[in-house]
Amino acid sequence: MFLLAVYFLFFSAIANGFFGRYLGVRGSQLLGPSALFLALLCSGTIFYEVCIQGCSTNIKLFENFVYSNELNVSASFLYDPLAATMTLTVVWISCAVHAYQNLYMRGDGSQTLFTSYLSAFTGFMLILVAGQNLVMLFIGWEGIGVCSYLLIGYYGSRVSAVKSANKSLIVNKISDGFLLGSMLYLWFYTGSFSYCSLATFQIPDVVSILVLLGAIGKSSQLFFHVWLADAMEGPTPVSALIHAATLVTAGIYVLCKLNLHSQSAVGILGAATALMGGLFGLAANDLKRVIAFSTCSQLGYMMAVLSTCDDGADFAMGHLVSHAGFKATLFLSAGLSIAKENNNFLNRYGSRQGSPTLSLNLLGFPELGGFYSKESILNNAYINQGVSIILTLATFLTAFYTSKVLAQLYLFPYGNGRQQKSFDIDATTLICFGLLLSEMLLRIFTGSSLSQNMTTNLPAHIKNLPFWVALSGALSGLATTNLFSSNFMRFFGNRGGFDVFYARKCSNVFYHNAYVSYTLLDRGFLKLY
Repeated sequence: MFLLAVYFLFFSAIANGFFGRYLGVRGSQLLGPSALFLALLCSGTIFYEVCIQGCSTNIKLFENFVYSNELNVSASFLYDPLAATMTLTVVWISCAVHAYQNLYMRGDGSQTLFTSYLSAFTGFMLILVAGQNLVMLFIGWEGIGVCSYLLIGYYGSRVSAVKSANKSLIVNKISDGFLLGSMLYLWFYTGSFSYCSLATFQIPDVVSILVLLGAIGKSSQLFFHVWLADAMEGPTPVSALIHAATLVTAGIYVLCKLNLHSQSAVGILGAATALMGGLFGLAANDLKRVIAFSTCSQLGYMMAVLSTCDDGADFAMGHLVSHAGFKATLFLSAGLSIAKENNNFLNRYGSRQGSPTLSLNLLGFPELGGFYSKESILNNAYINQGVSIILTLATFLTAFYTSKVLAQLYLFPYGNGRQQKSFDIDATTLICFGLLLSEMLLRIFTGSSLSQNMTTNLPAHIKNLPFWVALSGALSGLATTNLFSSNFMRFFGNRGGFDVFYARKCSNVFYHNAYVSYTLLDRGFLKLY
């Protein structure tokens, strides 16, 4: 039962990828969501057995998966409460995305291949989550990186999609190199790739630093964030899966799993990322990119709380699983709006009919899942005054740009007389949103945090501060939607100049080194032999 979730996912990936021409589009539309639904049932059983019944499980597939005279690594899975919770979250979101893509990708000539990529993406994420040692984690880590490259660059005929896929691959490969370096250092010092060695031996600081650099690259923290918004060039189901429960959350999950970082610098980095994501989201005009920058900001919250208290990993995971549900719902709802309007830009939308309540989780509206998890992080950050101030500003900005987007979508008559497309929603799409909404309701009843929001020993004015900051940000956003300086919009609309700096200063160095290695090795030394 424990491995069936992984088996179903890779069965869907292989069947749709290699036998898609025999399945046909209708066969693929039936097989993909069905396999994910069965995997969801298995994941629910895993969660019940491990988290509710308290039966952590260790499953060994191959004893000598990697074997030499000095090294023996097994292919095994460990389902503890952390892995079981993350497995359920990933499969739940992926099941909804698989159902949604049946409608969104209808008419695409390679829909079977797209379904195969999505299933493989989810399968590798489960390997990363449940792997018992660092080798299994790295296999899943590399797998989701390759699948994200294929999915972001799915529209290969578009130059922007190809460039965005290359950018994401380069940044992720840099972070992969740091993680691989940490694994080699760990093996050198301990002779093992097991998680147990992290608790048994004194780990050098260089290992912690390399793990952190690998995680911040994957989770799009400050200085490594440049690829995240460009990943929006992929289809909307890809954006929902990457930003909600898989690629960008992998770095946070690894930090929570290894639990090596308690330095204040980690908190400052996360808080700065949260603030930066808010500023960039405020200046963005593309609907999907606004949501992408909000993901960057929320990942900063998760990173910051890791250093604020001993239970920081629990609070980070609580916000991660809460964020997954409402962020996937936001992306998929935005995809329907974009497909109906045939437009991504906020200043070209008209007053639309509908309910804006899907953004309230992101804003931090009381009694919703996002409120519980974000309040827990902000209350714990009060211990570190510097982190607390920055995160409070980020909370204000989150509410500000969320209400600004809602005003542009629902209040202001921008439509310019354009006629909307007819877009029929079928039963699978209703099932998709039903799954996501049920997930968010469960987060409300469970307090949205693994620790059940236990940190309440604070003065009332401090504990209630997140609500009042979010409320003031929302009202400010509604009042000043169009009152921004052109210099402000230009600077932060260009993402603070990070992309320009990397393109002008860093890219040439990589290109030169690549040319030297190609000339000396590929066409030189290696060609002789």
